[in-house]
Amino acid sequence: MKLIKVPRNPKPYLDVVKLLAIFMVVFNHTGNNGYKMYLDVMDEPLHSLIMGYSALIKIAVPLFFMASGALLLKREEPYNKILLKRVLRFVVVLVVVSFIFYYEAYGLKGNISVRDFFIHLYKNDLTGHLWYLYSYICYMLMLPFLRKLAQTMRAQDYLLLII
Repeated sequence: MKLIKVPRNPKPYLDVVKLLAIFMVVFNHTGNNGYKMYLDVMDEPLHSLIMGYSALIKIAVPLFFMASGALLLKREEPYNKILLKRVLRFVVVLVVVSFIFYYEAYGLKGNISVRDFFIHLYKNDLTGHLWYLYSYICYMLMLPFLRKLAQTMRAQDYLLLII
């Protein structure tokens, strides 16, 4: 029994991109000890260097989306497989984790209802921590359309898109 499924064609460069993005996300959450250190250090050129590095760190989330795109855009999957295999997993995680936050905020006070929970889930106002799950679910829902774009676009189309 294998615990980890090794892909047939491993892409180590994508693992490096994901590791880099993980370190960037961790650094992004260090507060004044790292990411916001430029607020405490006012001496030039150190202030500008730290602020520039903190700005560079913000590419972490786009790196995750790029790595996902590199892995998923080439696959041909029907809509139902994307919905059941990919989207449903993230929706379940989102609902379970959101319910934990909902129960902590409202359930302990005795004010709990299914309708109210789903309203808060839809509004994404239980916690700000789950924004990436919402974003990634939207990305997964758009995946079939992004695939068609990626397959039909020519080099000059990409250039026009960049411009």
